[in-house]
Amino acid sequence: MTNSEENDFPLPELREDIQLLQGPTALDGSPTWTIFDPIRNRYFKIGWLAFQLLSRWSVGTVQKITNIVKRETTCNINEKDVEDLIRFLYGNNLTRNSANNTSDDYYIQYQNGKLGWIAWLLKNYLFLRVPLVRPNTFFQKIIPYTDPLFSHITRNVIFVLGLLGLYLVARQWDTFVNTFLYFFNFKGAVLYFIALVFIKVSHELGHALTATRFGCKIPTMGVALLVLFPVLFTDTSDAYRLTSRSQRLYIGAAGVLTEFYLALICIFLWSFLPDGMLRSTAFVVATVSFSLTLLLNINPFMRFDGYYILSDWLGIENLQSRSFALGKWKLREILFSLKDPLPEKFSAGMQKFLIIYAWCTWTYRFFLLVAIAFIVYYLFFKLLGIILFVAEIYIFILMPIIKEITVWWNRQESILQSQRSFLTACIFLMLLLVFFIPWNSRVTFPAILEPIEKTTVYAPAPGRIGSIQVSNGAEIKAGETIVVLDSPQIDDDILRTKTQIQALNLRLQRIAASAEDLFDVHILHQQLKEQESKLAGLMELKDRLVIRSPISGKIVEIADSLHPGRWINETLPIAFIIQEDALLVEGMVSAIDLSRLEISQDALFIPDDVSRDSIRVEVSELEYSNITNLDVPYFASIFGGEIAVRQDEGSHLVPEVSIYRIKLDIKDKNKHTPNQVVRGIVNVEGEPKSFAKRVYEIVAAVLIRGSGF
Repeated sequence: MTNSEENDFPLPELREDIQLLQGPTALDGSPTWTIFDPIRNRYFKIGWLAFQLLSRWSVGTVQKITNIVKRETTCNINEKDVEDLIRFLYGNNLTRNSANNTSDDYYIQYQNGKLGWIAWLLKNYLFLRVPLVRPNTFFQKIIPYTDPLFSHITRNVIFVLGLLGLYLVARQWDTFVNTFLYFFNFKGAVLYFIALVFIKVSHELGHALTATRFGCKIPTMGVALLVLFPVLFTDTSDAYRLTSRSQRLYIGAAGVLTEFYLALICIFLWSFLPDGMLRSTAFVVATVSFSLTLLLNINPFMRFDGYYILSDWLGIENLQSRSFALGKWKLREILFSLKDPLPEKFSAGMQKFLIIYAWCTWTYRFFLLVAIAFIVYYLFFKLLGIILFVAEIYIFILMPIIKEITVWWNRQESILQSQRSFLTACIFLMLLLVFFIPWNSRVTFPAILEPIEKTTVYAPAPGRIGSIQVSNGAEIKAGETIVVLDSPQIDDDILRTKTQIQALNLRLQRIAASAEDLFDVHILHQQLKEQESKLAGLMELKDRLVIRSPISGKIVEIADSLHPGRWINETLPIAFIIQEDALLVEGMVSAIDLSRLEISQDALFIPDDVSRDSIRVEVSELEYSNITNLDVPYFASIFGGEIAVRQDEGSHLVPEVSIYRIKLDIKDKNKHTPNQVVRGIVNVEGEPKSFAKRVYEIVAAVLIRGSGF
């Protein structure tokens, strides 16, 4: 007996229920096979060598199967290859007995994989599947009756209706894009909810029916909680048994195609439905709902339809895990040049694509998970929100980073021997210095330049210009005349009133000669007082038609086409007057920047209008109470400013973030005085502060403001 035969040991028995299925052709053209575990509904892809071993597994021992495969095939294998396959089978519970031939191994494996309720919640609250039905038998029964849905005739009819609908919509495009949504009552909300459920159920039925037509089983359908938001799901994992890549692509795209067909039908129906909730529903299904579905389902960076479509199109199962392995390998090579072997060989173009895909997925998930963390933080009550926020940031963002750094630490000997590591360390140190050294001292905030004293002069009443006493650019003192208005109506009323007064005085002078006047003497005196009072009012009104300057200053703008004889009314701004020696810069700063400013700090106002010169200013006043209603519309985002605001029910401008008012005095007194409010920014050399401190203050301010403690 040889030594190899003495060291030979038996192969573990495979489970009778597992199935070995023909798989799709690999990227390199080699055949593949799939091991199907029906109990756990899991699939394992294997290559040519593993298939040759499993197809001869009944020979009994490691040495025998090694010799037979060597003799009967072109595979050059050794006992280590067989041992690797045995470990794979044991690790995935594909053997009848455990490695130690005892049930305790399965119990220990179960206990190791079992999570406490807190760990389970933290792991699954982002995405939790809740199976509701096992519809496979139902789909097997109805699939013969669904043939018309998959016929070329049905597809062509839908396309024709869709094209006709698009043509009709194009002819009334303005009406289409301004479709009023009748969902602002209980009945409308219920109708919209029913339509939304119908769309999403149709989406899942598209997956299920297509998979069933290709011979796949649908073990479960149910609801998945995506950050506690319910979405429907269909388990089409049995599609892994299909050898046709096009069939798997069709299954993955069936849901989106179903919604696309519904959108085409609804576009057609919109043109014929009357205004109301049904037309609004057709509009939403054809536009908003379908667009959101595309954004969510076609996204290849999350495990939705788009990911599986891309995976099947490339012919790469487990796309993310395999691309992530390449992405980590490339990252280590860039940073440390370790000369590690490729985790998996692909063509040069495919390798580059998978690396870029991995890095894009990491970037997308980072920002998505941070956004979800903040949503969760605000969604729950504050204490739980903070706990979930911290847990999510740690588990889904920090832990993967820590694991990769741990790999680097365990390989520190190889890393320290690499020259690239020294360059990486220098760049990293420079980035740390940039991040932590307080070199950024400039504070920049939006501001406006305006005169402290300014006024717009209007006519007190409609009138005709009699004379113009000033010109544009003239200096004027308070009380000086700008324009004199004539009012024929007022002049006529004054003349008639004076005539009435003269007549009444004449009658009172001759009262002794008239018994009638003598009897009405008290009435005549009362009428005289009324006419004199009326005359005084008319003279006051006539005097008001002499338009005078309310302040001393300079006329920087006068209305166009003013000339004697022109009629004007109360709404026409006649002149704009400012005080040249009283200019002020007013700005709005954040809470973080406010702490870096002091009274008497020098600053520079830079107008948005590049034709204007910059002006030296200094900080004169800081307000430490935040502004709840923005009273200067020039800063508001809805009017082209830089402060994000929203309008409340009273049409007040409410800032979305805390802002504080700052005022600055002009130091360049000889600069050209603007004839209007000038927008711009102010640069102040404030207290130096590092990026790290700024990030810390922003995060701390958000958490403190939102904690409610």
